[in-house]
Amino acid sequence: MNTSKLNIVLASVFILALVALGWLIIKSTGLKPPIATTNYSPDSQNIQTTPTNIEPTTPPFERAIDANIIKSLSMIKKGILDKSILENTYSGTVTKVLTTGGYAPANNFKFKIMIALKNSQGEQNTFYYNDRESTILQGPIESLKSGDKITIFETIDLQKPQEENIVALSITKQ
Repeated sequence: MNTSKLNIVLASVFILALVALGWLIIKSTGLKPPIATTNYSPDSQNIQTTPTNIEPTTPPFERAIDANIIKSLSMIKKGILDKSILENTYSGTVTKVLTTGGYAPANNFKFKIMIALKNSQGEQNTFYYNDRESTILQGPIESLKSGDKITIFETIDLQKPQEENIVALSITKQ
């Protein structure tokens, strides 16, 4: 056998060995190729029924909840988790309130109530509540105005779909 044929055979064996090694690594670690999904349909309306984050991305050191906690909860099997209720309390000064409804500009989420709060450091979050959530809201929503100090209490059932997971919602003036 001449040298060029031997080099081709050795290169082929080497490539096959690399492919086999890669396959074994993937098989042993359980890695799966990513699956791309989308909810986009050219015929669909561009109105969202569930809110998405429309504010600038918060750096990890400023997030109120560690992303690893959320990731860990999302890995629990349905048949093992019996109940998962989250109670959130938000406090701050109202900077803006809308009770006439509208659409969030960044993602076209249709809301009934929008409340923007800022804390003593000037950090702000905006809360959007849809028609269903506005019907369970308790508190002085119609009399809220910019400058009011309020507390929002939210109870969320983490096992329900996002569009119906808020099970209790109230606002109190401080």
